[in-house]
Amino acid sequence: MKEKRLFPEKGLLMLSGTAFLLLIVPAWTAGMAWCCVAAAVLCVAVGRLNVSGETIRGWVLRPGYAALSLLVNGALGVNFYHIWVGSRKMAAVAGLLGLEAGTFVPLCGVLLALAAVPAVSCVLGYYLSAGMADYRETAGRTLPSGKRGVPMGKALLILFALFVLGISAILRANFYYMDDSPRAALGYKQWDYFSRYLSTALATLVHGGDYLVDVAPLPQILAMGMMAAAGVLILYILYDRTAFSWWELAAVVCVGLNPYFLGCVSFRFDAPYMALSVLASVVPLLYRNRRPSAYILAAMLGILAVCTSYQAATGIFPMLVLLLALRMWNRGASWRETGGFVLRSVAGWGLGLLFFKLVIMIPADAIYASNALPGLKELIPNYFANLKAYYTLIRQDFKPGWLLLAGVMAFGFFLRTILTSRRNKGAAAAVTAAAVTLMGLVCFGIYPALATPVFAPRAMYGFGILLALFGVTAAEGEGHIACKAPAALLGWLFFVFSFTYGNALSVQKDYTVFRTEMVIADLQDMAVFQSGEPVTVQLSGSIGQAPVLRNMPQNYLMLNRLMPETFAGGDDLQQYGFYCYYDLRNVVWNQEVKLQERNLPVLKDTMYHTIRGDGSNVLVELK
Repeated sequence: MKEKRLFPEKGLLMLSGTAFLLLIVPAWTAGMAWCCVAAAVLCVAVGRLNVSGETIRGWVLRPGYAALSLLVNGALGVNFYHIWVGSRKMAAVAGLLGLEAGTFVPLCGVLLALAAVPAVSCVLGYYLSAGMADYRETAGRTLPSGKRGVPMGKALLILFALFVLGISAILRANFYYMDDSPRAALGYKQWDYFSRYLSTALATLVHGGDYLVDVAPLPQILAMGMMAAAGVLILYILYDRTAFSWWELAAVVCVGLNPYFLGCVSFRFDAPYMALSVLASVVPLLYRNRRPSAYILAAMLGILAVCTSYQAATGIFPMLVLLLALRMWNRGASWRETGGFVLRSVAGWGLGLLFFKLVIMIPADAIYASNALPGLKELIPNYFANLKAYYTLIRQDFKPGWLLLAGVMAFGFFLRTILTSRRNKGAAAAVTAAAVTLMGLVCFGIYPALATPVFAPRAMYGFGILLALFGVTAAEGEGHIACKAPAALLGWLFFVFSFTYGNALSVQKDYTVFRTEMVIADLQDMAVFQSGEPVTVQLSGSIGQAPVLRNMPQNYLMLNRLMPETFAGGDDLQQYGFYCYYDLRNVVWNQEVKLQERNLPVLKDTMYHTIRGDGSNVLVELK
């Protein structure tokens, strides 16, 4: 038994861990106060660590871990600068030291980033070495039939290639999706508004600087690499082996190519961080067989990575926990053993959410969503009302064939679980039904609990992961082709749909350019723009979808929801292309003036738009 005494290496870890906490806390009073509490808890936990100083030194001094830590901390240091540079308190402290805030804040960021390296190196060292040890233990395991199957590394490459091929039409479309257009024009991040600080930090690395230049399709390719890794790790965790059959690989296609995640990978800037939220949900379960404290910490860190990248994935970890607990119990594990695993998982997940809520999360209230919770009395009714709305959208989004296959996959999951259970079949059926119900309740994460959740497709990819889990369970092992085929068929239909969607983006882009250039061509010949005086130009109405898309069968409601508005008045996102990409001379973008409320005379009326105006104001009404 190793001593739990305090020695210099533990003292170093305490200081380094505190530095890391200070590096990530936002500039608001409540977060800083809870950060101090978290630092105290951290120091107590480090003091009780049952580890030798030699082990700590080995992790800290390993060049690879230190370099990776410094890279991540450096990106977080850029966040620190942007968060604190406008702080009055920081300016006051800088003044006491005789420094300018513009000098003091980056200096603090650099010092904290360097000081946090030992703590991050130790965490990386422990978990990477533990993961590799577990991999070596399972590397020789084959399929239940004794066949070698597809090795884990090869499976990763196959899934990655398949996912990239699946989104190739999206990449070819070269489409600026929603806020991609202003990001490309202005180079801003602004994910901090919804407390997605990890996205902000990693974007500095992905884009090679603090100003976000357009580097597509690199972010989307990185996203599919993460989704392929998440898919393979799901197989590895559930099957506890490093070789898989082709049926099993086909079952995880839904992870990366489900229609809801296509809405995520359409973003040229956001895509890798949305994918990271899925991968971060899966990785902690690699350590479920480690010491309880190590597993709880892994789960906590994983959910923090989810919450600071994209919170829509907060339901993926609980779904996997429920599925693993179900498999444990069906294989003969006691209720105590199964319950212990669930309780440890809930502890890590809950502590991560609590840390995020108290230390990191800042209140946000956008037009379309907020991160505020309703009152305690309204919480449960609100949750189920939002959950009903999500499943209503799924019923509308999915084509009848998709819904049928999803139902067959759920039935196959149910049947396969019961048939392979070592328990009484009646009890197995009841427990499986309960697990499926709970997985359906948590697949959208914390979003249904919010007072104003996001209902866009990009917020619903947890349901795609749920389908993949049904398929992976039904496809396990040999035989039972009837259980395996639905997942493979649905994966093929999603694969085909990804090309349909990508080509639709291309058509919509061409139509948007055509309509935009028609407006500009009519504006440039008007006398009001020839004087050189500034003219306020506003847009109203919308061009809607391209005619060829409007003519598609009505069962493509999924396509309609994925396709954003591209040229319209009102929302800024649909106007950046017009105002920022064509170098319009003398045109002023002033949204404070309400030209629609004025009775401006008609200057030109065409089949595509009507232009109204006077000497200094022009209103373009799109048809």
